[in-house]
Amino acid sequence: MPSSSTDAAGSGAGLPPLIPDERLAPLPHNERVRTARHLALFDEAVQQRFAAARMCVIGAGGLGSPLLYALAAAGVGTNGHITVCDDDVVDFTNLQRQTLFGVDDVGRPKADVARERMHALNPSMRIRTEGRFGPDNAEQLCHEHDLLIDGSDNFATRFVAADAAEMTETPLVWGAVLRYEGQVSVFWAPHGPGLRDLFDGPPTKPVLTCAEAGVLGATTAVIGNLMATEALKIMGSIGEPLVGRVLTYNATSATTRTLRLRRDPSREPATTIRDTAALSNAEAVCEVGCEASAGNPLVEGSSEGELRNRRDQPQDHTHESGDLAPSDLPGFLADENHVLLDVREDHERLIERITLDGDVESGGTAPADANPRDIHVPLGVVKADAASVRIPKSATAVAVYCARGARSQQVADILRETLSIPVYSLAGGITAMKTVAK
Repeated sequence: MPSSSTDAAGSGAGLPPLIPDERLAPLPHNERVRTARHLALFDEAVQQRFAAARMCVIGAGGLGSPLLYALAAAGVGTNGHITVCDDDVVDFTNLQRQTLFGVDDVGRPKADVARERMHALNPSMRIRTEGRFGPDNAEQLCHEHDLLIDGSDNFATRFVAADAAEMTETPLVWGAVLRYEGQVSVFWAPHGPGLRDLFDGPPTKPVLTCAEAGVLGATTAVIGNLMATEALKIMGSIGEPLVGRVLTYNATSATTRTLRLRRDPSREPATTIRDTAALSNAEAVCEVGCEASAGNPLVEGSSEGELRNRRDQPQDHTHESGDLAPSDLPGFLADENHVLLDVREDHERLIERITLDGDVESGGTAPADANPRDIHVPLGVVKADAASVRIPKSATAVAVYCARGARSQQVADILRETLSIPVYSLAGGITAMKTVAK
């Protein structure tokens, strides 16, 4: 016989039911057959809550791909709906981890492809698509949905989502992944702490993106499916959702840890959506923006240790005197005696690079030493041996660039000690240069 939902470690750990009974409807026969393995776990009312759920998912990328597919398979939104918020298009480099997409989808809107794949798995579900989730629509989207799931790839969106969810008391399933590690939690005011109890806001100093640090594609699948699991637990009042806890996963050691997070008593509850877009690092994040946890917030200790706030100290973000503005780079490179030095990693240069014309070239790299003015030496190599940077004797100035300016500033400082010619760091790196090139 099917077991009651309360047999699975309690009924949502004392949390209130999210889907009112009046929204529940009997499942069609085909849906009962399709979800029969669920009905062996819990009574049909839980599956009816999945069907009636109204979920808003931010991001259809590395985290969004597995979690959206899992929600579709679980029967979410057949009577309610799922809204997919993503204004990006599929890029060839996404295919290593964003499993909703194929080669033929490159260039297509992610939200449209996600809707097709989910409908193919579960034709009866209702799917809406929305552009970017931001300050203009965040509060309204929270009011229209039972649950918010954040799989975004930038810090600004993450904190907009956190503020909007706290203001409207909408439960927020949060996940982040970088390299081989990931984290998952549930923020649900007033029942537990929020994202701003973990971090004050977006980091005020540069952090690594997925392109810079890398990410194991399978790790995004693990974290994305854990996020889907948390969403289903909340919808169905199953087990103990991660409210007030952060689960961490390390792929290299195949270990998980659960750490407790407490509300910061000095923090005022969110009453407005703070403007995070103006912060210099607001767009710098992994998938899982993260896409999003490049500064590891964990403390060493027991598996049920306390989480501490590791908030970045304010930094002065005014350009250094040795910075070169992106708009000035083409003119700088017009001088045949000026040199361009890329200090990113090899895999980053494979994706895109700045040419000697000042343009951004995608999808390949120039052969090594094709032009002595176009130099590539990663930061680590420069730190180990500054003499490894072969600057032509005829050079009269050097412009150094990386992804967003942090690494290039380090190299510029090193080379100013060893070279007798001016050395500049490209402010904002290739990310800022792409904006100028457009």
